[in-house]
Amino acid sequence: KVEQLELDLALYGMVVASSFKMTRRRGDGGMEAWITVSKKAPGRWSSLATPASMQRYKGLLTRDFSRGTEEHEDEEAKGRESIEGLNAAQTTALKKAILGTRAAKGMSRSELLVLRQHADEPEAKRSASFQAIYGLGLAANGKKAAAIKALSAATSLAPNAKLPGNSREVLAQLHMQKHRWKEAGRVYQAALKVSPGDSELYYGLGRALRLEANGGPSGKIKVGVDAAGRAWKAATELDPSHQARDLLALHLNEISEHAGAQGAESRREALRQARLAVRHRPDSFGAHYVLAKATLGDVRVKGGGLPPENPEQSLPGKERRAVIKSLRKAVSYPPPLAAELAHAAVDAYLTLGQMLAIEVKDSLKIVRGIATGKEYDEALAALEKARELANEAPSAHFSAEEKMRVGRELDRVKGEAKMMMEHRREFERSVPERGAAAQRARDAEIEKNETAEAAEDQDAFVDVRRTYGSGGDDWGDDEDDE
Repeated sequence: KVEQLELDLALYGMVVASSFKMTRRRGDGGMEAWITVSKKAPGRWSSLATPASMQRYKGLLTRDFSRGTEEHEDEEAKGRESIEGLNAAQTTALKKAILGTRAAKGMSRSELLVLRQHADEPEAKRSASFQAIYGLGLAANGKKAAAIKALSAATSLAPNAKLPGNSREVLAQLHMQKHRWKEAGRVYQAALKVSPGDSELYYGLGRALRLEANGGPSGKIKVGVDAAGRAWKAATELDPSHQARDLLALHLNEISEHAGAQGAESRREALRQARLAVRHRPDSFGAHYVLAKATLGDVRVKGGGLPPENPEQSLPGKERRAVIKSLRKAVSYPPPLAAELAHAAVDAYLTLGQMLAIEVKDSLKIVRGIATGKEYDEALAALEKARELANEAPSAHFSAEEKMRVGRELDRVKGEAKMMMEHRREFERSVPERGAAAQRARDAEIEKNETAEAAEDQDAFVDVRRTYGSGGDDWGDDEDDE
């Protein structure tokens, strides 16, 4: 703790000096603040305030940037922004600007320069805290290789101790960005020994294990996948609303589909986890997507399988509408950035387009012949979006074969819509002809009936004349008739 305090104070002084170095009018104040704070760190870190280092910083503080290049002008502007922050936040903001998670994300180039000046000094190399802070600054400024080196040194110097900020998590993420799944997994596991209650670390560990399993020997895939599922489950137990629940639901759904009828327990658990994801994160793409996939997987298994390449095999109407509802909600939110779900947006739009096309066909069975083709507009729009996203996706996330599949599906539904439009046109052309023919038939029938009725009336009149004669007394007395 004493060493950390000394380091904080020394770095605080250096940041003050670095922040003030861009403006000559405040340069002396920066030097004075640095010297004052350095004197408050009497331990070994006070070596930073040696005459040589003070002279070096004096050169930085008194440098005139007003006549420099555009880069210097940019540095001056950044320095002034930093000065404004200093005036507003005082000393606590200075410390936060160099330490911790927020510090790493907000560390300026000038602050990183201060640390770099001392990174090679023996005392700095032996300090896990310094290496961690330096590594966070490098990572925040895009220096990935150097950041990995510094953060790895920090974890080696203090394997069982907490480090400033989220140093171990950042190191693992840097390994993930370079597709070093095994190294990332080791860092996450080491970090969990120090911080066993961190849900984000379990989430990251699950991702690393799953991605390592995908690229590893076939015999180890199941082991890695199961381990990833356990890590995601641990993350959700610590934080019920964590996005790890999305991956856990997909993981369980995948297991149930492979197991078929024997995967009933996994299927039920996948549905439960997906519904919990929607409950805890209703405005999430992943939550609604996994609910749609879990519902679809449940129906596929119960129905003996619904191959993705055979969308003509219709789902029961109720389940299909539930899938459509979930997918519509999913695509209304931004897709996730996790590599495991990189294909999810494409799959969501593709499945939505397929389900909508099937829904249109089923809804037209009763009223066949009146479709205009516009009923397919939403389905076609979803499939167009799927093709667009598939073409933009890296080959590592979406293969050429999968991209071709999306294109084929789009062409198929376009063909259906075109056929419906042609059928509609034919129907509309035939309506006048059918109507005229029917009217002529009705007119002929009416005329025939009228002719028959007239003939019957004439025959009846003739019979009456024959019976009663032509008139006179034969008709009887009027009074009697009355």
